[in-house]
Parts: sequence; C-alpha cells; structure tokens
Amino acid sequence: MLSKYLLLSFFLLLLVGCSTEPSITNEKQAQKETQKIADDIADASATAEELETLSKDLEKLLE
Repeated sequence: MLSKYLLLSFFLLLLVGCSTEPSITNEKQAQKETQKIADDIADASATAEELETLSKDLEKLLE
C-alpha cells in the first residue's frame, strides 16, 4: 500500500517536472540534480521496504 503512494508521488513529481520549463542550463548541474532525485527515490523505496518488513514482524509478534 505504501509503495502505491510512493509510485503515485513519483509520477506526480514527474508530471510537474515535465510541465515546467527547465531552468537548469548547465549540463553538469542537471546531472547532479538527476542523480539526487534518483538517490531520493532509492532511499524512499528502501524505507518503504523496511517499513513493510517491520510491519510483518510486528504482526508475527502480535499473533
């Protein structure tokens, strides 16, 4: 369920990013920004997986 929200937020950010004019003219700066966004998405994905694992562990403990 959490991954659905992450996926939805990613597409919304992508839609907003595509609808605005690019303000970055320097190619190296654009690459840095792209890498930062990719890292943020990877961190969010890892966090979602950790939360899902913790949720399953908690359910097992409560049984």
